[in-house]
Amino acid sequence: MSLGVFKAVEKDTNLSISLRIQDYDMERIYAEQDSTVENWEGGEKDVVHVKFLPPVRIEQDKWYTISYRIQGGETFYKTEGPAKITLDCGVDQKVTFVFKDAKFDSDLDQVPEICFRLL
Repeated sequence: MSLGVFKAVEKDTNLSISLRIQDYDMERIYAEQDSTVENWEGGEKDVVHVKFLPPVRIEQDKWYTISYRIQGGETFYKTEGPAKITLDCGVDQKVTFVFKDAKFDSDLDQVPEICFRLL
């Protein structure tokens, strides 16, 4: 699984990105990942992906909280996004993402992509 986050506004800015997967009540941590995006020199894509290494297994019919922290500079963002997305992944398999207000900057949509694989 990986999260796509918007790149830095300034071309030579390094971003430190921390990801965490916890249970829904945020009492148990399943995985944490810290990454640095170095010298993001423009490019055609506005999004960079941060992967959990090793991959994290997510169980069916269970709620999780995925959180992130970005430090190091101003990033691009959208001003709004959907509150809920349900993806039809094939025979009787659906994945639903529910987006809640962020602790800070709750009016910003900072995660434009979520990548995952069904097993």
